[in-house]
Amino acid sequence: MVDIRRKIHENPELSYQEFKTSKLIRTKLDELGVPYKHPVAVTGVIGYIGTGLPPFVALRADMDALLMQVCLHFFLSVLVSNYGFLSWF
Repeated sequence: MVDIRRKIHENPELSYQEFKTSKLIRTKLDELGVPYKHPVAVTGVIGYIGTGLPPFVALRADMDALLMQVCLHFFLSVLVSNYGFLSWF
C-alpha cells in the first residue's frame, strides 16, 4: 500500500488525465482479484468487494493532483524562534 501511495504522489496527474494512476489502481485490483468498473467519468474506477447484499458501505477517494505553483521564497523565509522550532506562516 505504501508503494502505491508513493508511486501516485511521485507521478501526479490532473483531473481527467489520471491515465497512469488509473492503470496502476486497475493493475492492483486485478492482482487482488477485485472486480471493478472502468472507465467511470473518463479515468475513474469503481471496485466491488462483498456480496452486493445489504448492508452497503461506500468508500470514495480522489486520485487527481491539484495544480499549484509553489513559492520557493516562502519556504526559504521560515523563521526560527529562540526555542529552536520552526514557525510556518
